[in-house]
Amino acid sequence: MLKKSKKEGNLLNKKIKITLWILGILVYLFLFGLAAKSYIFSNVYADFSMPEEIIAEGSGERIEVVIEVKNKTIHNINSEDNYFLSYHLYDSEGRMISFDNVRTPIPGIMPGRTKEIEMLVDVPENEGNYIIETDIVKENEYWFSDKGNGTAKSRLTVKGS
Repeated sequence: MLKKSKKEGNLLNKKIKITLWILGILVYLFLFGLAAKSYIFSNVYADFSMPEEIIAEGSGERIEVVIEVKNKTIHNINSEDNYFLSYHLYDSEGRMISFDNVRTPIPGIMPGRTKEIEMLVDVPENEGNYIIETDIVKENEYWFSDKGNGTAKSRLTVKGS
């Protein structure tokens, strides 16, 4: 029977340790890749929170509505990079009145952070009930909702001039 020398045994142990270390790194990279893929392709860039109802006492004016925006991207969202908070306006039956509306600059929102922003809203000229759908636009490129991101809706009641 052949006996392994101590040197051969140590060399074998070293090879096993290196193999296990490399295997561990590969498993880690695989799991990290799966997590990154699900994050990148989740189509969630921001979450919005806004009041259920907004009441405007005068028609044709510009008001500010507090919107809470949570950045769910992996980069800073700000107007320096052409991101703006805006909205789409619908009548009470859900028919589009105006798609492109006033833009509100976004101060930097770091990934994972939430910020309250006073979104500018141009109140319609006519009294009545409307629906505001909040969204973020990357100017001249896309709306977050075009990429599958959810929006937030609120009722807007206009009470006169």
